[in-house]
Amino acid sequence: MSHELRNVMGTIAISVEVLRTGAGGEEASDSALQILGRQNTRLEGVMATALELARALEGGALLSLRPAALGDLLAEVIRQLAPHGPRLSLRKTPQAWVEADPVYLSQAIRSLVAATLPSRSDDSGEPIEAWVEVAASQDDWVVRFAAHAAELDVPWVRLPAPNMLPPPRSPGLDGLLAHQLLLLHNGSLHIAYPHGSGFTLVLPRAAKP
Repeated sequence: MSHELRNVMGTIAISVEVLRTGAGGEEASDSALQILGRQNTRLEGVMATALELARALEGGALLSLRPAALGDLLAEVIRQLAPHGPRLSLRKTPQAWVEADPVYLSQAIRSLVAATLPSRSDDSGEPIEAWVEVAASQDDWVVRFAAHAAELDVPWVRLPAPNMLPPPRSPGLDGLLAHQLLLLHNGSLHIAYPHGSGFTLVLPRAAKP
């Protein structure tokens, strides 16, 4: 959190100094005001996420768990991410039901995609193609996100302990909140792509309503 706050506060301090000194004239002042507006919104977002994380860590997040169709939930997340993230394709969609709060679980998945998958385009400007697959594993549903389809063919192995910090990208507050929300869903998170990027969610199966 300190890293995210330093970035915001540093930008605010520079903009305030521009306004105080009048350096750069009216155009620079107008730009500084716009920056202050954006950073204020960002600061509000950081604090809101921090409060959500604190509530989740204390077990106080108000989850409304009910049977949810995992395929439908993932399709909606992919639709929401389409303008902002990699081009996701859902490769397999069995009839998968989980006990979930669709709002919070969708929030967790969106945050993890942003933290672990490449951005929307590569150096050539071409959209990044990423893949999603749902598969059964004993009493669980395994949901795999990978930047390369070939990585979905690598046998999945449950890690001894979920790892939330895949180098070189830190998940930040949103990623930490996502991890905690998964725990409240009795699920787990695994980062297991040594040659690429992505993550695996494990969620308990639920009976179809």
